[in-house]
Amino acid sequence: MGTIASVYNFFNTPKPQNVLRKAIVEVLPASGSQKLVQVCATRWVDRHESVSVFSSLQDAVVVALAEISSWPEKETSPRAVQLLSALRQSEFCIARLVLEKVPKKQGDPKRCVPIFCSIKTHFLTNVFSVAGRDR
Repeated sequence: MGTIASVYNFFNTPKPQNVLRKAIVEVLPASGSQKLVQVCATRWVDRHESVSVFSSLQDAVVVALAEISSWPEKETSPRAVQLLSALRQSEFCIARLVLEKVPKKQGDPKRCVPIFCSIKTHFLTNVFSVAGRDR
């Protein structure tokens, strides 16, 4: 959630926000979302919504960050490079996929455990399968 919140905060300023809007129009013209949603620290449903919107806009976010990373500015450009690197980390990609699968309705967190376990088992099975083939 920290990475998505950091990306939201980065694009919550005028110049980067304009670059993101342009990237959304170019990369995802049929997208229903036109901007990122702030991550809510207390409301599960709102948090789920921010992950869902981020996932749908991730391709445009990456394009926008790549463009901003080439700017000559000393603060904005390095921050864009940092965020781009964070989005490419396997831990972030897996966590985002897991969060998308968690039920949207607020309820007993213990009901989510089987979802996490099945995703973890599926992921590890695929990793070991690929590792076994590459030996």
